[in-house]
Amino acid sequence: MTYVSPDTARPAPPEGRLDLALAVMPFGLCAIPSIGPATLKAALQARGKRARIYDFNLEYLAAIGPDLTQSWRLHDEIAYLWDFLPGEWLFSPRQSAEADIAYLEDLLRQSVVSGALIERLARLRPGAAAFADYAARRLAASGAPVVGFTTSFMQTQPSLATAAALKRLAPGVKILFGGANCFGDMGEALLEAYPQIDAVATGEAEQTLVSMVEALTSGETERVGRIPGYVTRGPAGINRRAELAAPVRMDDLPIPDFRDYFRTKADLEAMRGPLPDLPMFLPIETARGCWWGAKSHCTFCGLNADRMAFRSKSADRAVAEFEQQAQRWNLSKFFVVDNILDHGYFRSVLPRLAASERKYFVHYEIKANLRRHHFEAMRAAGVMKVQPGIESLDSEILKLMKKGITALQNIQTLKWLTEGGFDVSWFILTGFPGETLGQYEQMVKVLRRISHLIAPGNLAPVYIERFSPYQTRPEAFGIRLTGHSRWYDHAFPEIPQSLRSRIAYRFDYEDPQRDPQIDVFLQTRMKPLVEAWKADYRALGCTLHLLHAQGATVLALGPLARPERLILLPERYGRILRAADEIVARERLSSSPMPETEWDAMGARQISDQILQRYLSCFPDRVQDHRDRGRGKDAEDILGQLLASGLLLAEGDRVLALPVDAYAGQIASICDDAPARQPVMAGM
Repeated sequence: MTYVSPDTARPAPPEGRLDLALAVMPFGLCAIPSIGPATLKAALQARGKRARIYDFNLEYLAAIGPDLTQSWRLHDEIAYLWDFLPGEWLFSPRQSAEADIAYLEDLLRQSVVSGALIERLARLRPGAAAFADYAARRLAASGAPVVGFTTSFMQTQPSLATAAALKRLAPGVKILFGGANCFGDMGEALLEAYPQIDAVATGEAEQTLVSMVEALTSGETERVGRIPGYVTRGPAGINRRAELAAPVRMDDLPIPDFRDYFRTKADLEAMRGPLPDLPMFLPIETARGCWWGAKSHCTFCGLNADRMAFRSKSADRAVAEFEQQAQRWNLSKFFVVDNILDHGYFRSVLPRLAASERKYFVHYEIKANLRRHHFEAMRAAGVMKVQPGIESLDSEILKLMKKGITALQNIQTLKWLTEGGFDVSWFILTGFPGETLGQYEQMVKVLRRISHLIAPGNLAPVYIERFSPYQTRPEAFGIRLTGHSRWYDHAFPEIPQSLRSRIAYRFDYEDPQRDPQIDVFLQTRMKPLVEAWKADYRALGCTLHLLHAQGATVLALGPLARPERLILLPERYGRILRAADEIVARERLSSSPMPETEWDAMGARQISDQILQRYLSCFPDRVQDHRDRGRGKDAEDILGQLLASGLLLAEGDRVLALPVDAYAGQIASICDDAPARQPVMAGM
């Protein structure tokens, strides 16, 4: 494929010469503007410097195909396959046809990559160099004396190819790399391996970028080498500064400037047709670091490098940024890029978002140790897309991860997320050093009990990531690193193995203590179960609900709108299930008096007797009255029956009710859509 630009002679912005051009290469997500360059641009502008972001990831859509919507979906599908580095391979220097075939055949053996996608990758490969040349011409024409490349996930080879082409066109232009792929030794290795790079930011750069741009532009090599947080190329070789720049105060960060993203999108639409779904979200950053990781670093997590300490924006600043960006871009869907939600925001930020006239839809990453009122606050504020960090449903495996949470807490979180209608992304990770076959055999029993809850995205192997305890202290976990992930051999064939290992973020390993029967069990027993769970949940949604009215408690089996059975429960059964909505000690449920959930505290889960009666009358042949069946049974008998039936789940001496509470609005809506019938039950 030969890339033909529809706009090869587009002039630089008319306001004057740029001080810095920032390039966002494929395969940075098209669905969300890149927040790092947008923040840096705003920081430069605050200091009187001119910068422009070139969103080449968007422009690459025209190279993928004529239909821009199909192109961006394919582009972002490739971006999500970061495990196998297809985006890096596409732009890597071509070694031979045989080497390309070897990579594609290796990719085909991965069950998550379709043959159709591999065919598209093969068709895109020949045009990658032409696109890099095009991007270099655009950057050279900008007149900027310094060009910065952001490198996260699979943007390194696209950036390297473009930087090399730019140096051939304009040798005097200074090339600066930064982003997550440059943190720590990765950045220094990139500078050693690739002569087209002049400097690399190995950490945060908002406070130092202006000084670096000025020094590179003026040619003050001594000053360049003194700026903390960078490795640079000087006359005598590479200058290494051990210290990082001081951590930026979050309230000192400027509000990111996304104008260039929207300008590029508008230009594409003018030439190629509409892109109505872009952007899907605006990114926003309210915190850096991880408050849990600072206390207990999860063994597999490589995020934050050496900047784990948690810092967040003040409530006033965070809310103002949501409001200003929503108003400026007429978009209320936000993807918060933080590693974890600041718990203080439940009191300070979320209530203000909930009180706004604007209806927000917000993504956050959370820790799964929240209480019901936290989820209610999130729902009111529009925080309806979450990544809850649920990586296992076995407490012993969670201890191996140092997650600081139990399986029962994770299930409680899944229950409340299902109830609230949240968009949830979670996975079951496997392959942790020290895990046992028995733990997975027990987990399968648990999975069968909770298949009415939101299904996981997949069953996925854990990876050894740079900066994680597994990578920095493998001997402490009884494993041996065997080198970088083999996919780097396909993606970076032009540099020596030693440098590949230094730029790699993921690593392969051996676990000599691992029971091989675990992997057999995962593939033959657990994976089919997870796939069936996913298919059923997509087709049916939640299939186990409790309907709470003052006159009765009803257990609904099957989807609420087309139930298979509606069981009126004995009064004591309903009271126990309501009391166990949140994890509770078993002995408390059999004690006298038993803990009660106040009716007034039920909120949206309060269903009036009249609405419940209307609902039951919609399905008269599905109703079963079991209200008399609890007579004469003590609390322990009832608990045993509820546990055996799968309505309660126990972990040690703690139990949790598994049915999801229905909301009054859900039931009323179903009643409104159904024909009116005569009441079918008395005594309510």
